[in-house]
Amino acid sequence: MKKALLIVSLFIVLMAVGVPQATAADTADVTVTVTITAVLSVSVSPDSWPIGAVVEGASPAPYPILATNDGNVSENFLIMSSGSMIGVNPGWTCGLPAGTETFAMTGQGGALMPDPISICTEQALAYSVAAPDGTVPFTLQFTAPTKTGFGGVQHSITVTVRAEASTPP
Repeated sequence: MKKALLIVSLFIVLMAVGVPQATAADTADVTVTVTITAVLSVSVSPDSWPIGAVVEGASPAPYPILATNDGNVSENFLIMSSGSMIGVNPGWTCGLPAGTETFAMTGQGGALMPDPISICTEQALAYSVAAPDGTVPFTLQFTAPTKTGFGGVQHSITVTVRAEASTPP
């Protein structure tokens, strides 16, 4: 009987106070942060210029090239010509003007305006080239040495276009 009275009393107290109700589940968020790695990449097309044989002091027609931002960030393009190589041995020097054992290599287009600019030292070709696939058309102009002791010998010259990250404004 005491048990029954205790149960009834507990029931009356719970009814008066109220039965605890189940509540909706609480939530928590997970914040995900991610950064894509910056990739600097440039390509040129075409990637070779077969000038062929020329006479001393000759300047073949300017050669058009397209530089493309293949990276995923805005890039500045810089350009520079090396001296010539005969196999693994040095040949002519790059300089302006062309002279004895010295050829000239100039570029025009992009930031190399309005006149052709010597690229025997590194020069800015373009600023803030958009990613992806921003392009910069330019031309190269070669002038053969005015005198050389390397007649009939093939020379290789490397013109390098380098990408660097643009500084945000």
